[in-house]
Amino acid sequence: MLGRLNRDALTGEDLASSAHIRAISESRAQVLALLEQEPLTPGSTVLELGADVGWASSVLLDAECRVIATDITDRKRAEE
Repeated sequence: MLGRLNRDALTGEDLASSAHIRAISESRAQVLALLEQEPLTPGSTVLELGADVGWASSVLLDAECRVIATDITDRKRAEE
């Protein structure tokens, strides 16, 4: 799913199947728009807190940033 997200290849069915995927897709679009307005300098170090599945890290890596990402959520426990 992350690969399709990064290729802008999510389908309407993908988005309809999960609120989480829709939120990631919307957030990704916002981050990309922000980076267009305020580009990061290649080689910048970015600390990503709450990295989840790493979708933002992939955007930042594409911008040639050094990314330190962390997430403390145990999704499996959160769903129980």
